[in-house]
Amino acid sequence: MIEEKDVAMVDDLEVAASEGNDVSESPTVQDKRQSKKSRLREEAAQARAEARRWRRISTGVGVLAVILIVALTVVTWSRMSTAHELADTRSSAQSGREDLAEAAGAANAYAKKSLTIDSTRAREYVQGLAAGTTSSFGKTFDLTAQGAGTLTLELIQQLKMQSTGEIAYTHFDGDVDALPGDGQPWNFVVTAKQTATTVQQPERTTSAVILRVVVVHMDGRWLVSSFAPDPKIQVDQGAVVPGPK
Repeated sequence: MIEEKDVAMVDDLEVAASEGNDVSESPTVQDKRQSKKSRLREEAAQARAEARRWRRISTGVGVLAVILIVALTVVTWSRMSTAHELADTRSSAQSGREDLAEAAGAANAYAKKSLTIDSTRAREYVQGLAAGTTSSFGKTFDLTAQGAGTLTLELIQQLKMQSTGEIAYTHFDGDVDALPGDGQPWNFVVTAKQTATTVQQPERTTSAVILRVVVVHMDGRWLVSSFAPDPKIQVDQGAVVPGPK
């Protein structure tokens, strides 16, 4: 590109030439020299304009690049944040399902234990009912002379009861989207079958039993805080037990 300094050099050369030669030149030579100088000035002006245009383009491209980088960063961060939130939600839902399964398992285990009776081991049975419970509910099975567990023990021995239990269906009686926290009650309705014999009923009979079992999560353990028939229904052997079909 031709810069203005090139035009200046041409002028200097012309001055030097005029000083060393005859000052008288034909009009044609002067016109050519003047035309060349004008062309050089125009080319220099065009070069300066072109340089300014490229500087503006470069600045614009630089600003656009910064905007694109910022926008890309924001979009990437937003997607990462959304992904993390989705992962947290999924993790929370998975944790809730696991807690619900564990709580239901504790309710089922206690219900099955309560329905499995051997009158020859009545004392161990009553003591077993106190195991895995809260301290307040466990006192229900106190085997001291005045304890409530003593009445259960005497009744089983008098009936000479033998029975087994089978869990058919367990339902969480609560909001699965807002599960209880530690120390709060988890209410379950457990439908089961109990097959039993007693001294009064020596033939094996099967009963459908609906139980309400309440468990709580305390100190990293699932403990039973309440247990009762809800209600107990006597049916013939082979009867259909309530539950999902």
